[in-house]
Amino acid sequence: MSKYKKIMLDNGIMQKDLLEVIHRVDNRVDKSLLSKMINDVCLPIPKVLETICDYLNCNVLDLYDIREINIAPSNTNLVMTAIKRQDCGGKSHGDNIYNLTIELWRDVAERVFNKQSLKLLGFKNKTECIRHLVYTLDKKLKKIKEKAANDNNITNGDQPIAN
Repeated sequence: MSKYKKIMLDNGIMQKDLLEVIHRVDNRVDKSLLSKMINDVCLPIPKVLETICDYLNCNVLDLYDIREINIAPSNTNLVMTAIKRQDCGGKSHGDNIYNLTIELWRDVAERVFNKQSLKLLGFKNKTECIRHLVYTLDKKLKKIKEKAANDNNITNGDQPIAN
């Protein structure tokens, strides 16, 4: 299975959906050409590759070996960005991004994370869904900590002044 197919399958992305996104950048890419890219017959041009990586939420080196894409000088910025991400000491997206791997029951994950379910829930992809969950938990944690700090001040004798 090609790297494209695995990433697309894992994210519940259909080839026709990817093609729609690519058309916004380059309408010359048709179904046949995209199929050739996905099946490792040909390489996309840099702006199409960047669009593909953005949509699939991956970097270039998730789709291609460095030797495959380091054949044309026009790929330099995209390739160098991907290489920099890879050389971050296990932090594939740099110091500011926390890369998460989790284990879930397959039946639940497939039910919740398929593209149609995510769309019904108001999310574009799994990453957006998990980010929403983490941000919601972060807000809840902040409120809990604020309440604990306020309760601690009251029990330490910092009673509010009554009028």
